[in-house]
Amino acid sequence: MKKMLSTLLALALLLCFVPAVLAEGDVESIVFEGFLPMRIFEGRGDSEPEAYAAKEQEIVDAIGVQPIPLWLPYGSETEKLNVLIADEGTQLDLITTGNWDEYAKSGVILPLNDLLEQYGQDILAAYSEFPGIWDYVTDSATGNIYGVPRTLPLTQHPIWMREDWFKALGMEQPHTVAELDALLAKLYEADPAGNGQTIPLLLDLDSVFNGLSGAYTKYGYGTWLDESDNRIKPGIMQEGMKDCIAQVAEWYEKGYVYMDSFNIDTTKINELITAGRVGVSLLIYSPICINLPELQKTQPEANYVYSPDFSGDKGFAETCAAPTNSCMMILARSEHPEASMKYLNWFMDKTNFIGSYAGRIGIDWEWVDEEASTLVRLDTETYDGEFYAFPNNLMLRYLNILGSADEEPTLYTKFLTEDSYRTEGVKYCGDYGTLYSTARLKELAPNMSDIDTMIEEETINFITGVRSMDEWDSFINDELPAAGVDKVIDAYTTLYNEQHAK
Repeated sequence: MKKMLSTLLALALLLCFVPAVLAEGDVESIVFEGFLPMRIFEGRGDSEPEAYAAKEQEIVDAIGVQPIPLWLPYGSETEKLNVLIADEGTQLDLITTGNWDEYAKSGVILPLNDLLEQYGQDILAAYSEFPGIWDYVTDSATGNIYGVPRTLPLTQHPIWMREDWFKALGMEQPHTVAELDALLAKLYEADPAGNGQTIPLLLDLDSVFNGLSGAYTKYGYGTWLDESDNRIKPGIMQEGMKDCIAQVAEWYEKGYVYMDSFNIDTTKINELITAGRVGVSLLIYSPICINLPELQKTQPEANYVYSPDFSGDKGFAETCAAPTNSCMMILARSEHPEASMKYLNWFMDKTNFIGSYAGRIGIDWEWVDEEASTLVRLDTETYDGEFYAFPNNLMLRYLNILGSADEEPTLYTKFLTEDSYRTEGVKYCGDYGTLYSTARLKELAPNMSDIDTMIEEETINFITGVRSMDEWDSFINDELPAAGVDKVIDAYTTLYNEQHAK
């Protein structure tokens, strides 16, 4: 293990291009868990040494901190991170992976109250727009803040529809489930991609839950308070979920749904979209947004739109996800925890935040309209985002990158900076705002992951016709209780009652 840890750290340091000379005076070095969103599938940072050193020096000059990114093997980040955390001999100061309550329980992270007060003034000011956000990273029993939040309320599962196709079919943009059903039938019949290649509907289970179920249920998807017995229950047990799954199963049986929707990876999804085969997407926003420009290279007329008021008999279809307890955390063994907080605080200026991802202003990028937070990347391609260490939804609203100064924001940019934060035209789970400790839930219901897996697998079986919808009631009322769902319900209910009794 020691040999492996040494190798990992050595590789990390090699990737860092640490310059020989830094700013004069005291400079505190911190090692942080590297993070390259939007490029992570392409590999790790690839800055030219000069660009890396210049960006590093810029940070050193600003706050007296030298940040060193530590890259973890893609696909097994959490596993490798926990190995590094367990090794006291490895320098690691700032982490982004995991939930604070699990780390706080084992004492490996620091309470941040005093550090925020002394070095996090910009963080506190920025998050004042969302006053309840700190509850998600605070131990209610002690008042200790254990992380800096990363997430905000998010709505990210729209139903994308290919606009040029439904217009060519003489149809209006669907705003309801009934209208979507009619569009899917038309797409299946007309086969606009040709040669039977049209996929009327590409989906995954997570988006069925978060992007569609609100059209059939009172609360959308998520744990909810069943007022008949005052217990907190899984979303799958809410009245109306049977009708939602039955509708998707009907679409699957008719051939509207891509047969392998539940067995494909991101690479295949990207391939299907860029090949111009997908009419409607019920996935998280990013596959359509990211791949549309590539599709438009061969099909310039192609475009996708969504209806923010999409609804069914029970109201709006999408569910707004509550913030999570995922956050930036400082390890208790850090020799300079104040340096980590200074680094996080540095990100609260939008120029710094964008610069951590895009590089040096005036060299790697420049403003198009600073007030509107629009920018363009320049053609240097020398910096690859190694210092992008604080991926948070609060500041991502400013990462508004245009292809050129006279170009409109891309679909991806527009959705990421604006549409992800929709709070109207959405449903909220029945216990929205309740803060459940992940660590305590695991203690009270160690079978929770097994129940989650069972719900996922059996719901897919119902959709794909492996099981008849006639068995749904038995699944909910008999099979889940036999598998121990009541232990999960009791765990959620206990924590809900503790919190709401205060």
